[in-house]
Amino acid sequence: MKGLTGKRSRPATVDPQQRLATAQYLATFLPELVRLADAAGMDLVAYLLEMARVEAAAEAGTLPARR
Repeated sequence: MKGLTGKRSRPATVDPQQRLATAQYLATFLPELVRLADAAGMDLVAYLLEMARVEAAAEAGTLPARR
């Protein structure tokens, strides 16, 4: 599958440690982007960023368990 740049969107093999580190970084960085989008009244962008945050947290294993 090609990404936005027209190149492959990911390498054929992904290093599990790199994947985990990336997920952890995104899970900590995305909340700030959610706040910025929300403060600017960009509801759809804030929602999509929040969904990305949830997915990253799940990948990183930092998502709180559901009750």
